[in-house]
Amino acid sequence: MEWVGPSLSEATASRKKDSPDRARTLGIAQFEALRRPVSQSQSSPSLSQPTSKFAEVGITGKYGVRYGASLRKQVKRMEVSQHARYTCTFCGRNTVRRESVGIWHCSGCKKTITGGAYTLATPAASAARSTLRRLREINE
Repeated sequence: MEWVGPSLSEATASRKKDSPDRARTLGIAQFEALRRPVSQSQSSPSLSQPTSKFAEVGITGKYGVRYGASLRKQVKRMEVSQHARYTCTFCGRNTVRRESVGIWHCSGCKKTITGGAYTLATPAASAARSTLRRLREINE
């Protein structure tokens, strides 16, 4: 098996590169630029930096590995939609936030609106609204 790491002379050179004497001769900005990690595009695949030990998790990261992937996906969809900001139908600003289950408040025009538990407008409410509009047009 062949050694693929840096040679002994390269290892001592890298130690010399990070020494405080080197910082005095180069200047702080150049010294910090030398210490900065090389980006993936500049480095070769065999000498790239090790990846992070921790994976980035979304809003359902608090559940860890519990409850199964499909349930965590459903909860993620609900939690993302309930914490999102929605556009107010009265003032047109993107300032409607959920206060509690089914209660939404616009901080722009200070109006309180009822809606769905996790989203401002539910599919059933949209269907009822379009049916009422269609019936209203037939009567007129």
